[in-house]
Amino acid sequence: MGRLRSFINFISTLIAFFGLMFVMFVAFVAFQRATHAELIRFGSAVFAMVLLLAAGVIATRHIKKMLERRRPCAHGVGSGKEGGCQNCFKEEQQRRADVEAREAKRVREQETKKRAETLRF
Repeated sequence: MGRLRSFINFISTLIAFFGLMFVMFVAFVAFQRATHAELIRFGSAVFAMVLLLAAGVIATRHIKKMLERRRPCAHGVGSGKEGGCQNCFKEEQQRRADVEAREAKRVREQETKKRAETLRF
């Protein structure tokens, strides 16, 4: 899995780099001898390239998340934290409950501080 992830990172970096280089080259050539109509076409082309690059970045992130979800957990079960492993699922539920409890405690403390401030004045 590590090699595949590294390869995907490498490919996405190459695509982003060469995409940016291509955009810069096209901009340089286009601005040198462009009329108004050509500048409009150029703007449309740049917009399309930016959309394609953004789509590539989003797709890469999605693929990385999918690979992460499929990765076996510490207990050796595939898709462990996504419900495949009961131990991992319970640990994840406990962690989420702890986070929610801490957040609720923080909110209560803030409300108490606000009430104390209003009582002082």
